Amino acid sequence: MEGQGTTVKDYAPNLDPIDLKIESFDHVKWKPGGGLHIAGATRIAASNTQRLIDACRKQNAITVEAWIEPEPNEPQSFAPFASLSFSSSLCNFTLAQQNHQFAFRLRTTNSDNQGMPTLLSETNAVTDTLTHLVVVRNQSGLVRFVVDGVEKGKQQRNGSFSNWGSNAMLTVGNAFSEDPTWLGTLYLIAVYCHPLMDSDIAKNYAVGKPTARQ
Repeated sequence: MEGQGTTVKDYAPNLDPIDLKIESFDHVKWKPGGGLHIAGATRIAASNTQRLIDACRKQNAITVEAWIEPEPNEPQSFAPFASLSFSSSLCNFTLAQQNHQFAFRLRTTNSDNQGMPTLLSETNAVTDTLTHLVVVRNQSGLVRFVVDGVEKGKQQRNGSFSNWGSNAMLTVGNAFSEDPTWLGTLYLIAVYCHPLMDSDIAKNYAVGKPTARQ
């Protein structure tokens, strides 16, 4: 995760980048070599997300990839660190940490508007070390959690993305003030509107966390 000042840059190859703005710089700090450390409640958000929403609706699939380093003290409740949402009770997807598990809420025609029931990884999937996390939902509805190259849980979330709301905000960190605060360092948040193949996941894990561009 890279940027300057209050801007988190989108380096995906697209003519309409989704750059995010840090709303409160008091609780965040850029790390030398890349990465954004979150030490308190803050929202980092972008609103020009419609092309992303349209693409995922069309493909009926999504992958959320993250390089993160959580703080040692685990949040006891659902603490988001990446979300495409309107409020804490209305989202297209939200990726979070909950105790020692990763949690994923995904809105489909078979869920409620909050993306519940929540999909959970295996227990003890979360550590306080650098972690590569990939959550994949394919067109057949299978949701897989892959942590450091190893599958750490799978569940089914049937239905389509046809009920995804338009103009949702893409946020990292504390999405909304009523959410519990996720603490730690973010090195990468990437959203793909297709299911990443196992070979791609393994390749990305082998490459390691991103470093700052010179």
